[in-house]
Amino acid sequence: AVVSTQSTGIPTVVEHASGDMTPLLKALIAHLTTETMESYPVHWALKKILNTEANLLRDLILDTVGPETISSWVNSNRGAWTVLRVLERGEVGASAKDALKLAGVASFTESKGRDALFEFLNR
Repeated sequence: AVVSTQSTGIPTVVEHASGDMTPLLKALIAHLTTETMESYPVHWALKKILNTEANLLRDLILDTVGPETISSWVNSNRGAWTVLRVLERGEVGASAKDALKLAGVASFTESKGRDALFEFLNR
């Protein structure tokens, strides 16, 4: 599956997807950048996926995306909220939390998402 993050059709694809979501999620994750995290269609799709396939999305992100990339997502408000929701959904290894702490989340661009993530990491 090819996912164009420039397309406003992302919500439609996600809403009507059925069966094994792994290929769709892998394609979406491969195209995520700080800029695409801020786009409404991508943010909406990730929220929708987190409501239905949270564990799969979390596992794929943690298995395929490096800490540097995840840290770059946190530098945007919607990216920070997405990372927070991924971390809140189930058991996440201490290494993922430690990597974000080491990345200096508190020094990232100020946003409500960053602040909420910072609070979560320091619980």
